Amino acid sequence: MPDQLKPSIVFDTPLPYCYTAAEVLALWPLVDEMGLYRLVMRGRLRAYLVDKDRPIVRPDGTTVYYGADEGAPHIIDVCGKRSLCWDYVRFNYLTVRLFQRQWYGEVIGTKDELRKRELAEENHPALIYSDDIELVNEDEFSYPNHTFFVQAHNDIYSPAPDLFTVFEPVIDKFSISDENKPSYSVPRLELDEWLFQCTSHKLKAWVDTNTHIEVHGNMAITNRLKTEVPGNLIAGKDANYIVTAMKSNGFDKCVIAYTLTNFIPKPLNQNQIGELLHPQGVNCTDRTHRRYAASLLDAAAKMNIRLVD
Repeated sequence: MPDQLKPSIVFDTPLPYCYTAAEVLALWPLVDEMGLYRLVMRGRLRAYLVDKDRPIVRPDGTTVYYGADEGAPHIIDVCGKRSLCWDYVRFNYLTVRLFQRQWYGEVIGTKDELRKRELAEENHPALIYSDDIELVNEDEFSYPNHTFFVQAHNDIYSPAPDLFTVFEPVIDKFSISDENKPSYSVPRLELDEWLFQCTSHKLKAWVDTNTHIEVHGNMAITNRLKTEVPGNLIAGKDANYIVTAMKSNGFDKCVIAYTLTNFIPKPLNQNQIGELLHPQGVNCTDRTHRRYAASLLDAAAKMNIRLVD
C-alpha cells in the first residue's frame, strides 16, 4: 500500500453514550478546562478521538461516534494565543461516571453531594456498583442485567482495569522558555507536556489525522483529508485566486498554506500566508500572522501533501 494511503488511526470503538468536553465541565463544577486537560494528558481520564462530522445513526435512533483510543485535545493558535481544541474529543459515559465515583472530591465535592446528585438522576450509576459509594475497585465490578449501563461498558473494547491509565506526570521536568513571554491561554510548559505525552503514549489528536479508517461492524471506510493538489487548480493563478479556489474545493487551510509555500513559482512568506488565511485577515499584527502561518505549516508537515497532474 502506498505511504499516502496507510491509515494513521483506526476509529473502531463505538461510543453511543458519550460526553463532549463542555458536558464534562458542566457535570464537574470543581474542574476547569486546564484541569480537564491535565486529567487527559496524564492518563487519568481516558478520552477518545472521533470524527464528529461522521456520526452513525442506528436503527433505534441512537447516534454513535466511533472513536480512536487514546485521544487528546490539540493545540490551535487563535490571534496569537495558544488554545485547546476539544471539537474531536469525546468521553465515554461509563468512564466519566467511574471517575466521578472514585475521585468525587476532585470533581464534585463531598460524598453527600455525589449521592444526592446520583439519586436525582433517572438512571443513576449506583445501579452498576455495589452500595458502597467508596468503590471503584477496578478488580471488582458488578454488572446487573441493566441494558443501558452494560451496553455502555461493552462498547469499550478494553477490560475494566484499563478504563484508567496513569501516565508519568512530566510537567516538573520542563522550564518556561522565552517563548512564554506572550500571554498564552495554554502555558508553554503545558505545551511541552502535550508534546511529550502525545509522543510517548501515542495519543491521537485531530491535527495528526490526515488518514484514518472507520470500522462500522464488518464495514471499513477509509477517509482521507484532501492532500493531493491538482496542478490545473493553481497553475498560473495568483495567491488570492488559489486560496479562494482551494477553499471552495474543500481543502484545509494547512494544505493551502503548504501549497503557497511549495507549489507556486514565487512562494509566499509566513506573514503573507497569515494575511490570506487568518480568520481575521489583515486585522492582526505581523507577528500574529507569522505565528498562525507557522501553526498551519507545522500541521501540514505531518501530512503527505503532493501536487498531481
